[in-house]
Amino acid sequence: MDAIDDGELRHRVSGSTGIAPQNFSAHLTANRLPPELALATSRAAGVGPAGGLVASGLVTEAEAGWPPGARRDALDRMTDGELALLAGERLQALGKALRRHEHELDHSNRIWENLG
Repeated sequence: MDAIDDGELRHRVSGSTGIAPQNFSAHLTANRLPPELALATSRAAGVGPAGGLVASGLVTEAEAGWPPGARRDALDRMTDGELALLAGERLQALGKALRRHEHELDHSNRIWENLG
């Protein structure tokens, strides 16, 4: 997403799919973009649909016809600062997911304790 976003991509995808921008952002933050949104994102960015399928993990780079190491090459073109920001965003999303899981587990344990 970072490689193809021109600053307006999220709004174009939201408009074309009808998904609320905050819901689309939530999918991106959680790194769980459904295939239909991955394809819509690819179309809105003007890149091939295979890019969305590779990004969402539905097909491999080789299956999409990408040259070997294309993903790695894209990462290599990013600056250290860009990579650090991207890693930080993903760690923050992971932290939120773990806190949510811990909260749900604690809630489940309390229910089981109350049931006896």
